[in-house]
Amino acid sequence: MAAPLCDAVTERCDSQAILIQLERDNLFLIPLDDKRRWYRYHHLFADLLRSNLEQSYPDQVQALHFRASEWYKKWAAH
Repeated sequence: MAAPLCDAVTERCDSQAILIQLERDNLFLIPLDDKRRWYRYHHLFADLLRSNLEQSYPDQVQALHFRASEWYKKWAAH
């Protein structure tokens, strides 16, 4: 994940600050590049978050995936 992707999916504009704070607090976030633009969650934590989303907000999963795919289409076109 990257801050612009997170912003698009969550419809917020503060994802970079949140990602930095999560990494600083050592909260299962793993940087994927030296510039700390791309991250991933520890796989077990990602599974937990995915399960929680599907149980708590099942009606929003499709919309979130759609927003992510729309962002990716724009990103990949560059």
